[in-house]
Amino acid sequence: MINFFLYLSFAGLDSFYVTNDNFFHFESTVMRNLWAFLLNYWLPCNIVFFDGFKAIKAIVGVHPNGIVMDKDERLVFTPDNLSGIGSFIDNINLDPVTGNFWVAGMPRLIDFIEHNQKNLSLPSPSQVFTLHPGKPSSSGEAFPDYEVREVYMNDGKEVTGSSSAIFYKDRLLIGSVFGNMVYCEVKFY
Repeated sequence: MINFFLYLSFAGLDSFYVTNDNFFHFESTVMRNLWAFLLNYWLPCNIVFFDGFKAIKAIVGVHPNGIVMDKDERLVFTPDNLSGIGSFIDNINLDPVTGNFWVAGMPRLIDFIEHNQKNLSLPSPSQVFTLHPGKPSSSGEAFPDYEVREVYMNDGKEVTGSSSAIFYKDRLLIGSVFGNMVYCEVKFY
């Protein structure tokens, strides 16, 4: 069941969640389009849970580009849970002290695609958000009152195509798909 391993989140000593991504890298635009429209139909991305003995498909039909459990280790989050932020979210990480999620995003996905496929010298803007989940609800929605704050935005000249944001003790490390990382000391957010 674990075919195209992309991300891993431990749930216990012998258990974990893993994301399967069906992404293939093709030089040809025709092949990329065939992948996007046809292969997704037959090989949808999914999340698999392994309990130490067997694997089961936990969620099918999502495009999980990153995975993390909440601070209480009750809920699993992927960037698919964060629609409406206004940026293509590439990864999600947890601050174990506060329980906040830190996410890296690309506010102009078309710029990243051009950067990726045509010219690595073209900048792709980067964004980092922190998400405070709030309290879980009894209605089934995980965190209906979450708050999102943008803590970093750049036109792509400092860091292009941000892919991850790790926060620890007032320090933020922003990773990029193709470029350098950026280290920030966070005074206020």
